[in-house]
Amino acid sequence: MPLIDAIRAAADDPETLERLYRNDRKGFARDYGPALDHSGPIYGCWKARLGGGGAGPFALKGRRMWVLVAFCLLSGAIAKAFTWELGYFSQDRQFFSASMTPFAAMLGFTLYQRSWPRKATLVSILLTAVVWGWVVLFPDGWSDTRTLCVLFAPFVLWSAYGVARVGDDLGNLPRRVEYLQFFGEFILVSIILTFCGGVLVLLSVLLLRLLELKSAFAFEYLAVFGGAAVPVVAAWATDRYSAAGRLAPLVAQLFAPLLLIVVVAYMAAAAVNAGTLFTNRNELLTYNVLLLCVLGVAVFSLTGMRGERSSLTARRIILWLLALTTVLDLVGVAAIGWRVWSFGITANRLAVLGSNLAIFGNLLVMARRYFHHLYRGEDLAVAEASLARYLPVYTAWTMAVFFLFPFIFRY
Repeated sequence: MPLIDAIRAAADDPETLERLYRNDRKGFARDYGPALDHSGPIYGCWKARLGGGGAGPFALKGRRMWVLVAFCLLSGAIAKAFTWELGYFSQDRQFFSASMTPFAAMLGFTLYQRSWPRKATLVSILLTAVVWGWVVLFPDGWSDTRTLCVLFAPFVLWSAYGVARVGDDLGNLPRRVEYLQFFGEFILVSIILTFCGGVLVLLSVLLLRLLELKSAFAFEYLAVFGGAAVPVVAAWATDRYSAAGRLAPLVAQLFAPLLLIVVVAYMAAAAVNAGTLFTNRNELLTYNVLLLCVLGVAVFSLTGMRGERSSLTARRIILWLLALTTVLDLVGVAAIGWRVWSFGITANRLAVLGSNLAIFGNLLVMARRYFHHLYRGEDLAVAEASLARYLPVYTAWTMAVFFLFPFIFRY
């Protein structure tokens, strides 16, 4: 049944309307207007909720605006404090602490917007505090595993923030998919805000120099406070203005054909110089960067495709991209496995091997489900659900690397 007909049939059933909205937010936002009676209270409620009336659940008015400003200023002040010579921690630990401050502010404001759900608040804040304490208090003699923990810390924090956004019902698959959609939009909004903030700082420096005043203020304070505010403002702006999830899927689908060409070219080059991937560490690093880019494009394309009228060619490009990248990942796993077999197990090699195996499983599941959707008529929601079910695999592996590897390898 078309979504607009389903909305009409459930016009007097709020629970069914809520389920339809969670299953296809973009389609619901498009069709609820024509489907519902504009004079009825149901339409008015949905119009207010989706922002059509200028309010919405994330409108920046009154108390919420001041709370947002407070989180931004507090984040900037703490980040600035960590740039001073405090004497308590080494410079790299202070830098890590300063980098975590904007995330903590974003997490706090997100929990505030969602009325501090009990379980999600406890788990996300506790996990964030443990990550900070673990990195800052890490034994000095374990420098290699400490570097590995710092590299994996953003992925652990990504899981913590996902808990905050999903809420107390952590098994809710539509909310997990919604988090993936949000994250793609959030990255793009953050890039835009960072660019605009950089332009503002540059103009401030030029203006201060024209007035023959010290321009160091712009870098020491404007850049720090502005950078600390970007994640908080980007999270709010994504919720308020990008809730339909249109931007990330659009960018992903635009880059998918180009990325497919890059993958094919890379596979051709790797076939000619097959031994390089097995022996050259930099080549292996380039491969992993390419793999993450393809995975991101595939995820954002898939989660944003439901309700869109994409051409068959565009959908086939996504399938080809998934299939070729799965093969490429398998070759990469073989290369990393060969290095482990030839040179022995290290924390870095085992972490990379496990990460690529996790990605391989994800790509395999996505490719299979997307093939069934494209050629067997399976609902795209099934592919989205399989993607949402796979997220705990990433969380479990990053937790293992972050918390267990230092004790296993001890260097």
